Amino acid sequence: FLLSRGDPPVYLGALAVSGRLLFLSSEDMKLSPESLQFLKKTMKLKDDETRLRQISAFAEGWVGGLQLAAAGGDFSGELLKQGGGFAAEYLTREIFGKLSPGEQNFLVTTGVLSWFSGDICAGLFENLDFPSMLEELQNKNLFVVCIDEEKGIYRYHNILSEYLKQRFSELPNARKKAILQKAASGFAADGDYGEAARLLIQAEDYDGAAENILKMALDTDAGEYINRIPNDYVVQNIDLAGRSLIYNVDCGNMAKFDEVCNTALAEWKDSPLCDLLRYARSLLTRDRVENPPQPISVADVEKLKLDPETAAFILLGTANLLVMDRRYTVAAEYAERAQKMITANVSLHYFAYSLKSQLAEETGRLNDALQTYRQMKVLFEKSEPAFMSQYNYRIGIAGVYLKRMELAQARKMLDEAGEMLRGENIPESMVRFSLDYNEAEYNMLCGQSEKGAALIRRIIGGSTDLRRADRLLIELSAEGLTDDALKENILAEYKTCVKAGKSVSPAYELLCVRLYFKKGETEKARGITENVLTFTRENQNRLRLVEADLLLIQMTDESAPAGKRRRNNLLREAVYYSWEDRIIQPFYVERRALNALWKDFNASLSDKLSEQERLFVRDVMRICSQQENAGDKGLLSSREQEVLAELAKGKTNPQIAEDLCISLSTVKTHVLSIYGKLGVSSRVSAAKEGKRLGLIR
Repeated sequence: FLLSRGDPPVYLGALAVSGRLLFLSSEDMKLSPESLQFLKKTMKLKDDETRLRQISAFAEGWVGGLQLAAAGGDFSGELLKQGGGFAAEYLTREIFGKLSPGEQNFLVTTGVLSWFSGDICAGLFENLDFPSMLEELQNKNLFVVCIDEEKGIYRYHNILSEYLKQRFSELPNARKKAILQKAASGFAADGDYGEAARLLIQAEDYDGAAENILKMALDTDAGEYINRIPNDYVVQNIDLAGRSLIYNVDCGNMAKFDEVCNTALAEWKDSPLCDLLRYARSLLTRDRVENPPQPISVADVEKLKLDPETAAFILLGTANLLVMDRRYTVAAEYAERAQKMITANVSLHYFAYSLKSQLAEETGRLNDALQTYRQMKVLFEKSEPAFMSQYNYRIGIAGVYLKRMELAQARKMLDEAGEMLRGENIPESMVRFSLDYNEAEYNMLCGQSEKGAALIRRIIGGSTDLRRADRLLIELSAEGLTDDALKENILAEYKTCVKAGKSVSPAYELLCVRLYFKKGETEKARGITENVLTFTRENQNRLRLVEADLLLIQMTDESAPAGKRRRNNLLREAVYYSWEDRIIQPFYVERRALNALWKDFNASLSDKLSEQERLFVRDVMRICSQQENAGDKGLLSSREQEVLAELAKGKTNPQIAEDLCISLSTVKTHVLSIYGKLGVSSRVSAAKEGKRLGLIR
């Protein structure tokens, strides 16, 4: 029996030819699938499965490494970082100490690298015979792992790598810096800007690191490299600062985002970016949102001579302000211009899609919003999205579903968004606010008004900025759950904004219309509503136009024939602008005021409606009547959907009872319930309507 770390200096050819040689290499001796059993049964470790798998992965099948990791009580890079211990002693005595000075120097110099090749090493050593050095190390089984045989790329085993990094840290600072900078130059020439940036950050050469980071796609590696650079340095370069802000927002690291914002605001001072940055910070990390600043012009952005994707980021942020300032057309132009500037930055593509869908939702183009979210989902399949991209997708599409009263779909998205926040260190800011906002709205639309009202009151708290809760306050007022003090605060904020010339959203204006009307100031309410209608028609904001129409109906006297005609015409206009995008939410909010109108409306104008409009009106009437007492339930229960699916297959009641293992009388009860909820009177009609509503396929 011969046991040797390297190939033994003994002639074994004759034994091999005679078939009497059994040769076990280091590869044969690796414990891969068996390593967990070794740790549990031989080493008697009681750690959880996840931790044991991490130890196994770190040791890469080396049984000695498994023993060192287990005995050392730590793993995954921590084993050798304490500067000593028996693990380091073992590697020094059994491996490193038995090498020649040249081999030791090679290992320490290259051990700090994530990978190395002949070309990389040529820049680090004079007169190095790389193939010979590599052959010597491999002959001694020194844990050199080949990553790419064709390109000649290698790395060290995890445990040896950590040991060599420890040895590297003991070198004089000047020598360490020189090695890191030389190696970084080689990696940059090879196109690995990430490894170059990592090494230069370690060398505290932040100029060189920034130069390489700006050549990288903005992925997790690039973002984390920027976060290792001091904030004071980051904000000296607007492109680098822009990437830092994008990355930290996208991964939900709001604390770091806030730090960079504060440093940038102190450094940039008179820059036109400061107002935008201050607003973004208040929006994402503060309880109180500041008033939107003046949007930055395209010309001002061009003067900064930024990287195209940094400029795109600024244009998208400005477009967001333009949406809030009700300048929808210009916002859309900014968004389109920005997206054309984006190349490899996937996060910015998500940001652009999110903004475009938000713009479509705000103006009532719900079909366009859903289509944009579908494009985001396609992008998700091509590239793993960061935290905020996934979160914003769920929150955004939930908002669209709520406006279409597709509550089951909204519930699913809100549950997924809530699960994402669970365990995340997200501050009480707009990130969590957006989930609470949609949850409150969902409750109000499900008929759980008391639950929704309690959440709304918690959201607004003692806030002096009520405008950001405009839609929720509309629903609270419609349910008669707004107390006198809150009403006065809402109107006072509106008057202050008007007096100061500040922008007020159409939704907030319509909230005030409702309150003025209830106070008996009908003419004032009607005047504001007419102004909103003029604005929404000019800007093609279907959602707010419908809401304004439905409010104006309530302010129109129906005692005279002209008043009846006016009310019917307003309702006709609301239906016309709603049916294609299925804007149902406003009808539900005003359901009590509209109940008495539907019969007269159908009698007077039914022949003037298209088939699609008639179907839409029927859906609105059904949803408004059912949701009144629906609680948290969908249109059909899960069992009713199962029965409907069987009906659509043409099965008889006895067949359905047998297949679903329920009684015949229960089937009949479900069928009658389905007919009532869908507003049909036959099995064929039920199947057709179920497919139209997406309840069955």
